[in-house]
Amino acid sequence: MSMLGNPQGGKPIMKGMRRVGTESDGDKGMPAPKEAHGDGGGHGSTTLHDHGDGTFHTEGQDGERTEHPHIGHALVHMGARHAGGAHHHSHDGGDGRIVSHSSRDGGEADGPREHGSPEEAGQDFADSMGGSY
Repeated sequence: MSMLGNPQGGKPIMKGMRRVGTESDGDKGMPAPKEAHGDGGGHGSTTLHDHGDGTFHTEGQDGERTEHPHIGHALVHMGARHAGGAHHHSHDGGDGRIVSHSSRDGGEADGPREHGSPEEAGQDFADSMGGSY
């Protein structure tokens, strides 16, 4: 997987990823979305609550409360709830581990999955998106 230096500083970002801008901030990245990509279910807003022990829960405006064993699980759940398609979240789990979660087509979050290398994590990303990137 190709990596580029992050123009904002910090760790490298994957080739092809660009910062999402808004039409008003003069950003030269991707244009801001013009309409929601969700399933049209009218889910409104969702809040994320940290339990302080590494677990979280989300609360939807519609009253739905979901417990999550991990931050990545919660973030993927929120993505799937509000926007269709595939979602993937990875982060540094410490000790050389990369931890990932994903969902497809608005489904339940899957994970955590631990990876021992960036290459393994990259393959997991490609698999969770449904193909090779």
